[in-house]
Amino acid sequence: MPFDLLPVDVTRTRAPSPHPLPLAETTFVVQRRVNVPLTAVQRGLADRTRLVPDRMIDLGTGVLAIDDALQPVAPFSSNQPLPTWAGRAELLSERGRRIATIEVDVSMWSSASTCITLRPATRHPDRWSARRLRQYFTHAHTAVDAIGVVLVRRAIEAADADGLDALAGAAAPVAAGLVH
Repeated sequence: MPFDLLPVDVTRTRAPSPHPLPLAETTFVVQRRVNVPLTAVQRGLADRTRLVPDRMIDLGTGVLAIDDALQPVAPFSSNQPLPTWAGRAELLSERGRRIATIEVDVSMWSSASTCITLRPATRHPDRWSARRLRQYFTHAHTAVDAIGVVLVRRAIEAADADGLDALAGAAAPVAAGLVH
């Protein structure tokens, strides 16, 4: 035989990595689009008070605790003429245990709609257990919907106080509970 083949151990397999590939940070982001222009939402945020007076929004399965009022920050893109509003909040379970500290951003989606974004304010959410991830996503989806309803209501109240009729059509989705 011109080539001598060395015996190969076929029973030896590669051990699975104890550290799977980390998930991208964007996979933990929960977003909603609200069909109200950011200019109208800004009128509702301009008084710089908390979104809700008692700082808590009941989610049914837990609580969203908003630390302070949302503050204007520089926009993410040069294409966005309006500032983004940002703040911190906490997702709490029914028992009051913290699920996650989150960042809340309210920014411009288009000229006619607003984007609400929630993301964990932790360094490594990819290290969370499966149970904590389920809790986070369940509460985050409910929280972003609740924030959308609060923002639209505040925009409508600010428009009513200013005597504007620009948001007359925005009351229907809130009444029906349909915030995109």
